[in-house]
Amino acid sequence: MRINRLIQLVTLLPCTAWALSRSEAGVVDWQKTLVGVPKVQSPATRPTFYRLPLRDGTTLAFLLTMTNSNIFAAMDPVKGSVAWRHVFGDDDPVLAFKANQDGVATLSGLGGANIKIFEVYSGALVWERKLHNSLQGRLLEPENLGGDLAFAVDQSPDLFVLANADSVYRLGGLIGELIWKWDAPDAGSMTLHSKIVVTEKTVHVIGLVKSFASYTLSVTALDAITGKEISTTLIPSSIEDITRDILTLVRRTHPNPQLVWREGTSLKSVALSASNRQSQTPLVIPGFTKIFDVSLDTSGYFVALRTNGSTAVFSQVEDSRVGIEKTWDFMDITKAQSNSEPVFGGGIGRDGQPYISKMQWSHTFGACTMHLHAPHASQGRGAVTGFTYQFDTLQHGVLLYAALDVANPGPMQFVSRFALTTSTGSFQMWQQEKLLWVREESLAGIQAATFADFPLGFVEAEAAVPVTTKEPKSMLNTIVDLVKLPYQSIVRTGVANTAWRNKLGFRKMIIVGTSYGKVMALDSTSGEVIWGQLLSLNDISGMPLDAKMKISLLKSADKEGVEAKLRVGVVVSAASATGVTKTAIYHLDALTGMPVGDKAKLGFAVPAYEFDGVFTEAFAVEGTETALVVVDASQKVHIYPSTARSSFQASAPKINFHSTIGGRRLTGYKVTSQPKIVANGKTIFGSYPTWSTALGHQDINSIVKNAENPLASYGKVLGDRSTLYKYINQHLMAVTTFASPEGTCGVYLVDAVKGAVIYSAQVTGATRDCGLRATLVDNWLVYYHHEDVVKGAEGAKGHRLVTVELYEGDGPDQDLGSFDLSSLSNETTRASAIQRSFVIPYGIKALAPTQTKYGISMKDIIVNTDSNQVLSIPRRLLDPRRPNGAATPAEQEEGLIPFNVVLHDDARRILSHTKEVFNTKQILAAPVQLESTSLIFAYGLDLFQTRVSPSNTFDELHEDFNRIQLVLTILGLAAGIVVTKPIVRSKALSTAWC
Repeated sequence: MRINRLIQLVTLLPCTAWALSRSEAGVVDWQKTLVGVPKVQSPATRPTFYRLPLRDGTTLAFLLTMTNSNIFAAMDPVKGSVAWRHVFGDDDPVLAFKANQDGVATLSGLGGANIKIFEVYSGALVWERKLHNSLQGRLLEPENLGGDLAFAVDQSPDLFVLANADSVYRLGGLIGELIWKWDAPDAGSMTLHSKIVVTEKTVHVIGLVKSFASYTLSVTALDAITGKEISTTLIPSSIEDITRDILTLVRRTHPNPQLVWREGTSLKSVALSASNRQSQTPLVIPGFTKIFDVSLDTSGYFVALRTNGSTAVFSQVEDSRVGIEKTWDFMDITKAQSNSEPVFGGGIGRDGQPYISKMQWSHTFGACTMHLHAPHASQGRGAVTGFTYQFDTLQHGVLLYAALDVANPGPMQFVSRFALTTSTGSFQMWQQEKLLWVREESLAGIQAATFADFPLGFVEAEAAVPVTTKEPKSMLNTIVDLVKLPYQSIVRTGVANTAWRNKLGFRKMIIVGTSYGKVMALDSTSGEVIWGQLLSLNDISGMPLDAKMKISLLKSADKEGVEAKLRVGVVVSAASATGVTKTAIYHLDALTGMPVGDKAKLGFAVPAYEFDGVFTEAFAVEGTETALVVVDASQKVHIYPSTARSSFQASAPKINFHSTIGGRRLTGYKVTSQPKIVANGKTIFGSYPTWSTALGHQDINSIVKNAENPLASYGKVLGDRSTLYKYINQHLMAVTTFASPEGTCGVYLVDAVKGAVIYSAQVTGATRDCGLRATLVDNWLVYYHHEDVVKGAEGAKGHRLVTVELYEGDGPDQDLGSFDLSSLSNETTRASAIQRSFVIPYGIKALAPTQTKYGISMKDIIVNTDSNQVLSIPRRLLDPRRPNGAATPAEQEEGLIPFNVVLHDDARRILSHTKEVFNTKQILAAPVQLESTSLIFAYGLDLFQTRVSPSNTFDELHEDFNRIQLVLTILGLAAGIVVTKPIVRSKALSTAWC
């Protein structure tokens, strides 16, 4: 029996001893560097291939793109990696970009207030210039209306800029000096200047004059050398859609650019010439309902859609003639039900020739068809080649745009590669029929995320069997595993082959929902996508949804109490195609992402439950079957699934929730004990208000609930052997408010059951939210704010981090048992706060506490700074009881550090090492099987995941520990016991007979 117990003890050692080591740096953490979903709605911001000319006569290809996350990036088209990127501020939206030679220019800010030039190769900022104050920028719709860029067509590197819809600048290309500026004489009138067209001697400024129901075109010609106005011409026209129905053709070999627009069912065009001072008669081509800008304006090409559904390629006529002419017909009818709407793209190939692509989904073939048109082929008569490729529309939505690059290795041989942007935010590179790489850029717009455990694998199931019941051979195999385990714990588990958690629980799923209507599961050990599921609310426009989202895990048990399959409940509120806002619940399998029930065969997720309006609160209630509780705007409580009604009803009287009314008043509600409606598969409970409060008459900014964390200690023993008992209130929540007219923001700790304010503080700040970020765990509140000097209030400019601990009563040894008290008891308000404020050298974008399995390890605060670093701040540094001056012997015994108002930056606490993690919105923490370790996941623009050990790795052996010798020693001792035990027993028996 003792031998069996000894072997059982040995087999348990690796589960508690071997985990991480310092040599695993860079292995146990990962980062996804994202740029966001390409902004394809405007030709000025679409992805484009650009070939950087090198000194040896070759070129280096980049894929340049502007994204919905306000990032300008240069991608490696071969690897799909980010060559470089520039993150613009939220108040500096990019309106357009254009590349020339070795530089690329961006126009950003309201009305095009800022111009920047970057090196194409490195992304280094060459120069920047402010054209006007952003506060003076015009608010136009779309935002890039009134801003445009064009490089000089002569040998100079100068840049022409249209800004604020009424000013044109010529800037020196080398340092950005102002050469000349032209201001429209009718600035601020009904004329909006939207485009500039540059020739060697003239700058043509295209204007739009607003009339009652449409716009009329005007063209102003400027001298390109001096900036003097030459002429202004009104063109007879009536344009309804100014964002899509106008384009310009500027063929480099043609002396006169061409202005093209659609009016009704006709194409019209006029030549732009500085000598034309009177209105021209446009060329009219009837029978067309739409024009497509394929980004080939400098080559003189565009595509138009006929009234019968076929499409044609048009080009600016050659030589000195004026006008446009049809050069090619795509004869297939695009309105046929067997095909989707076509997507057209264009690009300059490696040979310097223009190419045009036409793509559309074929319902007949279940694939995408690609037609590639080469206008220069067949001695200028043009030619088309085509193929199909297996685009997964159920996974990636619909095609939005394709940036095109073509190689021409031989006569009539065209090899195309194209970068697709889809409605779900997928960015893909294809070469002919072959998929080269995929970037799920919608991950830059995560709306909700949660950790989920993989199911127990074979190893864990074996571990659950008592060792004493195993056969000797099985016990020997278990001991042999001791040698293998240290190496097994380091190696990452493959995504595609297994769906089991690893031995120490480091491998989890991170289930995320994006603003592009897609839910994905990531592997926490690598960041790879395990599965993705398209929701039915996906917007095919490619713009992010203005949606509210919540993800909850739904667990259930079978008749024997064993946990059944894990499900995911996704709650989304978003406007439908008709403009009506609805809330939908999607029910997915956590391991595969497939919809649960008979809707799985559709291939995409449809709502399992829905109702009109937005949801205000959503949370899961555990029971024999987890109930997903969703509260609507009228405070009705919807329960999903309906089978969880009985499980929920038993705990309904104990459930409280809160809601904000008008953004200022906070109200608490209680759920009725009986359902209000049970019909049509829906179970709806009622609710009634129990309390209401206006916190300082300030608008509510955020509500942070107490983090779920096991409580290992109810108090803190002081050096004098007295005890401070923690104030533990599971219903406590931190509420931050926006600034009052006096310029102060509020931080409050509120009891969610009765609305009592347990703690409050006012902070000053220059911004409306004072930069407030807060987190709450157990009895510990930590919040950050950016303090500023405010009239009538005390304060000094700088970053502040405040730490607050709540204890029962007014001092030590006052045990009120707050953890077990009813929230209705008056004793729950008897709490004292100990707090300290620290000055920190950085701003904080997000913060969260670590979380471990049993709550024994010390808790650190993980923050993302404004310098784009993820770092850990130990709790010892944030202890509000740190003494002023030298610590007394009693304080030294507690391990308290003398207080310093400045919390210095320490590079050793940086978890992201040299990586930059941009625009983090939230940080999540999750426990693993080792008590010492916590998983950290930060998401925003970038994704970052790592492991931390706040109390060091007390439950692991050092990587140099001789595990083989330990196993051999134990086996030797066990063998010695087996051999000597009969001898000792025989000797004892002989002694007893003597």
